[in-house]
Amino acid sequence: MLYIVFLFFVGACSPSSNNTLNQFKPNWEGIDISTLDLQFGQEIAITINHVDVPVIVVDFNDDEAGEKTWYGFCFINNHQLFGRQIPSGFINTTCVDLLDFIYLETSLLENYCHIKYHQLDRDQISMGSIEIPNNYAALLSSYRYGMVLREKTQAPCTKNITSRTAVRECYFPLEKIKQ
Repeated sequence: MLYIVFLFFVGACSPSSNNTLNQFKPNWEGIDISTLDLQFGQEIAITINHVDVPVIVVDFNDDEAGEKTWYGFCFINNHQLFGRQIPSGFINTTCVDLLDFIYLETSLLENYCHIKYHQLDRDQISMGSIEIPNNYAALLSSYRYGMVLREKTQAPCTKNITSRTAVRECYFPLEKIKQ
């Protein structure tokens, strides 16, 4: 019996399992995105206190009541996306690349300009962290803090996989998620 439990643990923690990535994928089921002002892959700059914060639309989400739709953005800094690399599996550990998402309710989005539309590959997008700022000051603070975190030396994701202090935040090139 113990042997069966061990085999289940090894199989569930092995990087060959596709469940790891699928659970991080955005799910737009039941959301009508055709009526939204911004579309998947739209890069915009949100102006906050005379500072332009570049973001790209990578997700959409409805609230539990289905009354409000939220844009899922990923911050951009010099054509680099805010993300993180996390370890996958305890045996033959591999790295999983995930993007950090910021959600804003559609009616709260103001003071922005369109920059460019990018053809993105939805299958290349997986969610690493989620943040829902309650105002534009918090959004700007999150952007700045995210840049500070990414100045730190990133820990290799295959080392110290259980460490709570390891730096997993990093940048990914925008090209990584393009079609």
